[in-house]
Amino acid sequence: MRCAAGVPLLDDATLDAADLQRAIQEGLLEETHYLELKRELAPGKQSNHTLACALAALAVDGGTLLVGIEEDMSAGTLRLTPQPLDGLRERVESVAGSVPDPALLVVSHAIPSRDDATVGYLVVQVPPSPTAPHMVDGRYPGRGDTQKRDLSDVEVRRLHQRRRLLEDDALELLELQIARDPIPADERTQAHLFLIAEPTDPRPDMMQPALDHQSLLRLVSHGGYSSPAVDAAFAGRDNTGFSPDLDRATRYSRRADGAALSHNLSSDRVFVADDGLPDPPEDLIDLEVTRHGGLRITMTRLSDGVAGRNGQRDMHLFDDAAVIYTLRLVGMAAEVANRASYLGDWLLAVGATGLHGLSSHHHVTNLAGVRPGLRVRDRRLSTGHPRLHAAAERRGRHSRQPAAPPLPLQARHRRQFSAMLAAANLPPAATRHLEPSPTSGEQTPSWPSIDP
Repeated sequence: MRCAAGVPLLDDATLDAADLQRAIQEGLLEETHYLELKRELAPGKQSNHTLACALAALAVDGGTLLVGIEEDMSAGTLRLTPQPLDGLRERVESVAGSVPDPALLVVSHAIPSRDDATVGYLVVQVPPSPTAPHMVDGRYPGRGDTQKRDLSDVEVRRLHQRRRLLEDDALELLELQIARDPIPADERTQAHLFLIAEPTDPRPDMMQPALDHQSLLRLVSHGGYSSPAVDAAFAGRDNTGFSPDLDRATRYSRRADGAALSHNLSSDRVFVADDGLPDPPEDLIDLEVTRHGGLRITMTRLSDGVAGRNGQRDMHLFDDAAVIYTLRLVGMAAEVANRASYLGDWLLAVGATGLHGLSSHHHVTNLAGVRPGLRVRDRRLSTGHPRLHAAAERRGRHSRQPAAPPLPLQARHRRQFSAMLAAANLPPAATRHLEPSPTSGEQTPSWPSIDP
C-alpha cells in the first residue's frame, strides 16, 4: 500500500486481505478527505443514492472507497467484514455511470477473503474529475476532512470556473508549443504539426524515474506502435506509417522540465538539416516528456511538394500524418498512465501552422490532377471543443480572413480514432473534444484553430 498526496493507491497486483489487516493493525487505514470506508453496500435505491453521493464527493479531488471495513464508533477501531463479491463491482460502476450528473468514471477491483473467494473487499478508485462537481438529486456532494457534505454555491462556482480554466489550458499549452517552433517563421516552407497530451491532475514528478534514454525509446515503441490501442486503431488500415514517423526521433537530450527525443534537432533545439543533400528537407521531430507526464510533439513535414503531370511540384497537406501522429500520441498517453498508475483525465490538443492554400493529399485521387483536392481556405482549422472554438471565433473577428469551417476527417479516420480511444481506455474527457459532423451526424475529431 502506497500513498501519494494523501491519496491511497491500492495496487490490485500485490494487495491482499492480509495487507488490509496489517494496515488496520498499523493504523494506516482511517477515513480522510481522500478515503472513505464502508462496511457494505446494502441493496435498494436509497443505498444506490448514498453510494452515488460518496463517489461524487470523492471525484472533486480524487480518492478511494473501500468496501468491507467496519468501524466501531465507540471503540474507535476497524475490522474486516468480507462482503459477497458477486455483482458488486458491476453495481458500483453502474451507479457511477447512471446516477451522478455528469456520469463518473471509476476503476474498481476485488480482493478475495483468505478463507472464501466468494466474499471479500472492493477497492473503488475515483480519479479527480475535470467535470466536477457532480450533481446527485439536485445537490452537489463534497467532502470535508472525513465526512461528506453538500458544497456551497461559492464552491460550486469555483469548481465550474476551474473546469473552464482547464479547457482554456489546452489551447494555451498548444499556443506555447507553437511559439517554440525551432524553425523561424520566415524560414518555413512546409506546414508544421503540434500535439499536446497533458494529465489534468498529475502527481509531482510521476514520470521522473522513466526519463532516461532507453525508457523514452520504450515509451515510443510500446505506446506509439505496439500497444493494443494502436493495434486496434490501425486494424485494416493500408497506410500505418508516415515519413518522418515518430520512431525516427532517437537523439536524446535533457530538458528543463524533463527529457526529449528528436530527429534533425540539436540538444539546444536548433534545426540541424540532413547532411550531404543539396536542398535538405525541412523535416524535424521533437518529442518532449515532462516530469509530470506531459507529452509535447512537433513535426514539421505536415506538407511537402508533390510532382504532378506537368512536372511542377505542388504543395500538398498530408492529413494522414495528423491522424497517425494523433493516434501515436493517445497510445503514449495510455502508456504513461499505465507506467505511473495515473487514473485521471487528459487534455488533448492538436494544431497546425502554414495551412493556407494547401490541397489535401488524401483527397487528390491521382497526382495528375484529374480530381482537384480539398483546399484549405484559411490558415486556421477549428476545434470541436466549445470553449476553444469560441476562442478561435474571437481571434477570427480580428483577422482579415474569415474563419474556415471544420475540416472533417474521413469516415475511416473516425473509426480508427474511436477504436483508439476505446482500446486505450482513456477517461471520457478525452472524447469531449469530438463534435458531430454537420453533414453526417457522426463524431468527428477536428483540429484547434491556430494562426501561423
